[in-house]
Amino acid sequence: MNQIGNYKYPSISLNRAIEIVKVISFDFGGSIDRSKLASKLNMSPTGGQFSKVINGCKEWNLILGRSEINLTEFGVIVSNPQTIEENHNIKYKIIRSVNLFNEFFNKFPQIDIRDPNFHIYIQQITGVSRLELDSQYKYLKTLFSELIDIINQNNSYFNTYNISHTESSYPLPNNNDEKIENNYIEIKFRDVSVRLPDNNDSVDAIISLLRAHKKI
Repeated sequence: MNQIGNYKYPSISLNRAIEIVKVISFDFGGSIDRSKLASKLNMSPTGGQFSKVINGCKEWNLILGRSEINLTEFGVIVSNPQTIEENHNIKYKIIRSVNLFNEFFNKFPQIDIRDPNFHIYIQQITGVSRLELDSQYKYLKTLFSELIDIINQNNSYFNTYNISHTESSYPLPNNNDEKIENNYIEIKFRDVSVRLPDNNDSVDAIISLLRAHKKI
């Protein structure tokens, strides 16, 4: 595991770790021999890259075991969430399970990766010098960029209005007059206006909304 100051952090991205646990879940029922997993991923079971992948999934608290790999509770849920809400919730919990990220987002909940003082915020949390940070900064910034995007999607999903034509709830925009950017999806019909980030979760939510509308 990588470390900065007294804080350890994962050696692979969260999305990459989720890809791996989905393979373990869907192809092997949640448990697999280490060598078989390496073969499935076209890696050497004794190679450094495979060790990095396995350790990275462990560092995200998604798997456990040595010769036999098993999914943790986090791994089981994130590999096959039952609802969009569960998908958002479990990713948020996984991020918060790593001390560095938990403390960082507690102190800087509205952080923008483009903030020119971003490196200073990391120093404030970890207590390291700029020299020590510089050697890890490129990867840390990439890692935080992914996590900030996940958290922003989480906030976008939960900080919305509810549509109640059925017993289900669907996200609505906070500002209908805001200019629509290329990375957003918007649909409007009757008294419904939905604007969401352009990703698979949003597509699923919109499909559910349209199905509910069809039943009206």
